[in-house]
Amino acid sequence: MEKRPDNPRARNNLGAALSAEGRTVEAAAQFRQAIALRPNHAFAHFNLGVALVLDPRAALDAGAAGRGSGAAQADGAALRAEALRQAEHHFRAALAAEPGNTDARVNLGKLLADSGRTAEAMEHYRAALAGDPAAQDARVNLAALLAADGREAEGAALLREALAAAPGLAEAHYQMGLVLEKSGARREAETEFRAAVRLKPGMAAAHLALGNCLARRGDAGAEACYREALRLEPKLAEAWYALGNGLAKQERFPDAMEAYREALRLDPAHVQALNNLGNCQLVTGRVREAVETYEEVLRRRPGDATVRQNLDYARELLGTR
Repeated sequence: MEKRPDNPRARNNLGAALSAEGRTVEAAAQFRQAIALRPNHAFAHFNLGVALVLDPRAALDAGAAGRGSGAAQADGAALRAEALRQAEHHFRAALAAEPGNTDARVNLGKLLADSGRTAEAMEHYRAALAGDPAAQDARVNLAALLAADGREAEGAALLREALAAAPGLAEAHYQMGLVLEKSGARREAETEFRAAVRLKPGMAAAHLALGNCLARRGDAGAEACYREALRLEPKLAEAWYALGNGLAKQERFPDAMEAYREALRLDPAHVQALNNLGNCQLVTGRVREAVETYEEVLRRRPGDATVRQNLDYARELLGTR
């Protein structure tokens, strides 16, 4: 690198090596150098986009990122939003420089989907498939969006195509499981989730989905699935919620309440976790806490008659009705 400091390819390659070592912020600085030297460097734009998605600190200048401080870092949500804004710009720049860059198009589609811009995401996945019919990640991602939009038959058809071409694609098995589960074919869904877990043991969402299948039929193995999902992804609020439900069914109420509280810490808008926390408080005699919890649930969900009944009952126990 010392011999060729003005070589954009060398800068990009160094960035790729740093990224492979997990040094994402340093890698981003190299990708930016490559782009400064060659503004239409498609690979550097793509790699920088990926770095920004992986680590929001890559949105900061190198000095601020190294100091670990600054106004942008004071607000994690704002930094994340800025990183994603920059990532979108660089994925689009990669496509402008190289319209056939399938990886850039798929990553842009995922970013758009994650931000709720579903129609745009679908367009990019379709464009990726038009340019590269073997782009199974685009096919699976498009199928997931179609299924979420109520177009399960279209999604399932795409997933069957993906699995025919790549039977070992864990993501396709997982998405097929979701489609089957939604249609009521729960045993078939469980089979798909098991395949996803076997093929990609590190997929937390698949462990969670398998746990839900097991929980519905009363299989005690559900708890192990939830705990594995949380080992892999401790910030998965839905797994904490599901674990809480399983613990509550076993009347392990203190543990269940701890799980619900963790779900709420990670996702304060999770009203059902809040309601179930109230139920645990009520059955364990923590009536005043239950009243406060149910009142909060009703503030968020005013028309819930069952919660209203539970709140009235709790108030009667306190003699405050």
